[in-house]
Amino acid sequence: PHLTDSFAIASQEQTTLSGLSTKPPFVINSVIEKAEHLPVLKEGYYIVEDSSYTAMFSPRGVIYTPVTSGGVTLDPFSLRVSQIGTSSGDTFWNQEQVIKPQQKENTLVYKRTQDIDEVYDLLSKGVEQSWVFRKKPGFSASSDLRIIMDVKTSLFGKATPQMGLEFVDGRGTPYVKYSKAVIRDAEGKILEAAPSWDAGTSRIVL
Repeated sequence: PHLTDSFAIASQEQTTLSGLSTKPPFVINSVIEKAEHLPVLKEGYYIVEDSSYTAMFSPRGVIYTPVTSGGVTLDPFSLRVSQIGTSSGDTFWNQEQVIKPQQKENTLVYKRTQDIDEVYDLLSKGVEQSWVFRKKPGFSASSDLRIIMDVKTSLFGKATPQMGLEFVDGRGTPYVKYSKAVIRDAEGKILEAAPSWDAGTSRIVL
């Protein structure tokens, strides 16, 4: 999945460690994109600057700010996103810990638990957000697994016909887009899901 203009992909992925991996082919465009989106560590924050956005990654979350075609950074329309936790039925796993992200090339990883990673890939199309579950986190088979994120912004969130979210100003102009979630299990099965926006609590729920 990808984001069209600004923010992130929400995708959940359950991987398996069995089997042999093959080395991917050399793709020059991928190499260039990685080189152009390497985050810089400044005063404890990882920062990446693109022609359409800037993103700052701290132990407490991510601040995403859109940039106009003229190069103006729109600080009043930024989004600060931080993960609150994961839930299933009556069970809740608190994940508000202060965690320093780990960097590898143009990817930053928050290790939420031993078996759950929150991953950000920094790309020209936006910031791609995903989760990797190395094993089932103990949720109930009769209840949905939910990922809950707190959002701080002056913009207003609303659902889109493409199963995503967009954040608009008081006149309805969109500044940040958040795509639908694509879930892939260890067997490669694909399921699409729409994130929901709770205006009362200012939260995104997957």
